[in-house]
Amino acid sequence: MPVRRTVLLVDDDALVRLALAEALGDLGFEVIEAQSAADALDYLPGLHDLDVLITDILMPGLDGWTLSEKVRESRPDLPVVYITGFFGDNARPVPGAQLIHKPFTVRAIARVLGGLLC
Repeated sequence: MPVRRTVLLVDDDALVRLALAEALGDLGFEVIEAQSAADALDYLPGLHDLDVLITDILMPGLDGWTLSEKVRESRPDLPVVYITGFFGDNARPVPGAQLIHKPFTVRAIARVLGGLLC
């Protein structure tokens, strides 16, 4: 039986978060949802088996870039996937991270996760 991977999904848009959480669940992932970067940081100490962080970039308060930098302070090897509808040039992803532009397909996110978690 394959090991079930755990994803921390962070997006302030409830509809996007719900749809993506359902799709990830269908792909076999255990999904922990957070509606903000601050909530994600609160959950982090209890997520010992976290396999990947998926975060929106533009959110109120802390943005996804800052969230991933803070997460990487304690978990430097944690894979990060940024999801965004913004096409600006202010990118500052953590090393080894992936960026997916909205809208994206379930196949696209599955391909990215497969590459990061192989």
